[in-house]
Amino acid sequence: MRAGSQAMAAWLRARSQALAAWLRGDGDGPVPLRLWVGLVAWPLSLFAFFVIPESSYLNAPPLFAAPAASPSRIEPVVPQPQVKKIAVLTLKMEGETPEEGDPARDRRTRELRERVGTNILHLSGYLADASLVVDSTQYPPQSYYVLAPDSRALGCASTIDAPVRDPTKTTRAAQLAVAIVAVEKFNRNAVQRWAEWTYARLHRAVLGQVPDLSYGPAQVRPSLLRHLAKERPDWPQAAGWTALSDDKLLELLFQECKALGIAATFALDRIDRGEADTDIAAAYAGQRRRSAAPIDYAGIVQTMVEMMGQSLPEPPAPTVEPPAFPSAPIAPSLQPHPEESFTAPAAPSFK
Repeated sequence: MRAGSQAMAAWLRARSQALAAWLRGDGDGPVPLRLWVGLVAWPLSLFAFFVIPESSYLNAPPLFAAPAASPSRIEPVVPQPQVKKIAVLTLKMEGETPEEGDPARDRRTRELRERVGTNILHLSGYLADASLVVDSTQYPPQSYYVLAPDSRALGCASTIDAPVRDPTKTTRAAQLAVAIVAVEKFNRNAVQRWAEWTYARLHRAVLGQVPDLSYGPAQVRPSLLRHLAKERPDWPQAAGWTALSDDKLLELLFQECKALGIAATFALDRIDRGEADTDIAAAYAGQRRRSAAPIDYAGIVQTMVEMMGQSLPEPPAPTVEPPAFPSAPIAPSLQPHPEESFTAPAAPSFK
């Protein structure tokens, strides 16, 4: 009995050693068992991804989450659209002033008006020089235009015969006149002004009077001249318009230099009353409803005046390098005499 048990134990031991050698690949079999396991297990694992529904592993609970009752029905995952915010710059509504200002919107509106105003002055022939200044000392960097109006146009607008001795007011009135007439010239070309002249002359020949319309480069009505003459009888230039006939007033309005002076007189009258530039421009154009749009008549005129009032920044002061100090002169006692020769002493002998 004992011999049979020992034989059985020896047989089991031999079989286990043979199985272990086979798993290690040392057996006599043609293919090791671990290779069979790999060839069978991996295809089954890959095939499982096609058999299991998509929602089963997408909605799988976390590995270390507390066990919960599995739902009886698994809802499929519905793909949701991705929503990303886009930077939008809103503009003011016409006739509305917001309670809080937007610096980015105000800067964009100012830059847009500066570009439009510069182009208007250039196309009207009233621009002599223009510069774009970028101030990198601020963040974000600020830029602005510096415009120099044409000296002829500014000179015509500066000939205001009025008892106003404040140079700030007269300069501002001249700049306003140049900006206003430039906008009017930009809006109506020479052909349209010739048509206005022809219509006024025909109307005068047929009906005996000049229609009260806007004429000339400045687009001024004859009634405006008579109104200024009535409001300012102490101004010699305005008072002289009272005695002029309709034909003379019409000729006066079509002379560009005279038209600039008329616009400057109108601006100086409003400035002397304490009105702002936007109010003066709106009153000149007959703009009854104020607008907050970027391309606005009064806003463009105000920006043009501001650009003409800007000045170029002062150039930085040149860096002055300190003068180089001259080397100290050598003492006369230490300077070698040109006729003397220097002989080095002989080396000592150690014999």
